[in-house]
Amino acid sequence: MTMNEQNNIFSEIPLPELQESRLRKMKRENQQVLLYLAICLCLVAAWFLGSYAFSYIYLIPLAAVIFQLWRKKMFSITEDFLKHEKLILYRRRAFGGRGESLEWLNFLFNRWWAFTSNSSFSHTKKIIEPLIVHSLPSFIESIDLSAFSFGKTTPSIKNMSAFEILEEGGEPVPVSHSSFISLPPGLDHQQKYQLAISADIEMTSDDFVMSLLAKTRRGRVSAHVENVHISGRIQVILHLDRGVPFPHITRAAFCFTQK
Repeated sequence: MTMNEQNNIFSEIPLPELQESRLRKMKRENQQVLLYLAICLCLVAAWFLGSYAFSYIYLIPLAAVIFQLWRKKMFSITEDFLKHEKLILYRRRAFGGRGESLEWLNFLFNRWWAFTSNSSFSHTKKIIEPLIVHSLPSFIESIDLSAFSFGKTTPSIKNMSAFEILEEGGEPVPVSHSSFISLPPGLDHQQKYQLAISADIEMTSDDFVMSLLAKTRRGRVSAHVENVHISGRIQVILHLDRGVPFPHITRAAFCFTQK
């Protein structure tokens, strides 16, 4: 590998990650030096025992000490290194490309929705009905959500990406695997901060049911929605403010950014 190729590789690594890698390498080297010193002391002790004609029986516990030091310390150093590299690799895969796969979340939501389907309708009704009532035309006196169910198919979320907005009205900054290493300057004293999540959402349900019963001046009218298809990219923004109590979340806004 030429010097230019090495420089290109290091130029692609973010500076905080490169610094963190160097600090961890220095820590491993210091631990290895201490291990080598301990083994050297054991070897000196073995030489001392041999020089003064001590019985070879004394070498057995000395060898056991060397074996334990080498096995435990080297195993710990290697395990810590592999765990850290595995975490970095996982974060690079998660934040690289289009976004992270969330099949585990889709599975949990599907099972949770099926388990709570009988009791979740009342809570869903409390959320959806006010939104419908707020946009009712004048000729409708009242409206009632009589049925709502996704059926066996629940929304599927995939390709999730995370962003942070450092200034009010600023542009979202994509999060990368190196964002865990260094915090934005002044974040611990910043008054307001925003976190954004963007993901693809899709659902094609043949057994989706939503029934509405409306009351008008001329009588009652019912409406049914079935076989729904939803597809697009949704964005959720969490607004954080130190002026409000913990957890400092003032509101959450969401919208579709792509059809």
